Amino acid sequence: MIIRQLQQDEIQQGTALIKEVFEAEDHLGYDEEGASAFLSLLERKAEDLSWLGAFEEELQGVLAWNAETMHMVYLFVREEKRRRRIGTFLVEELSKRAFDEGFDRLTVNARTDVLEF
Repeated sequence: MIIRQLQQDEIQQGTALIKEVFEAEDHLGYDEEGASAFLSLLERKAEDLSWLGAFEEELQGVLAWNAETMHMVYLFVREEKRRRRIGTFLVEELSKRAFDEGFDRLTVNARTDVLEF
């Protein structure tokens, strides 16, 4: 497993992975309007975020964050690759980067069903 920052030309792969997981998981419970807003925001803000990717031959998971605030915006892992610590590795890498840049915390807004993670 290789965890590394995505290059500008790879961000589209990251957004494609998010869309794939979002669609496969029935829009994460959003209604049609909410799903549309989620995807629209993803398209508008993707270039403004920093991105980490988890690779096993191909991209298996992504974490996108606001580099100015260390606020995590997106954390998605392919369903068939879950429970293999990919999400944990992504968050740990971001935590190291945040510490190196003088931040003492990461923030995130999350659905209640993923709070345990």
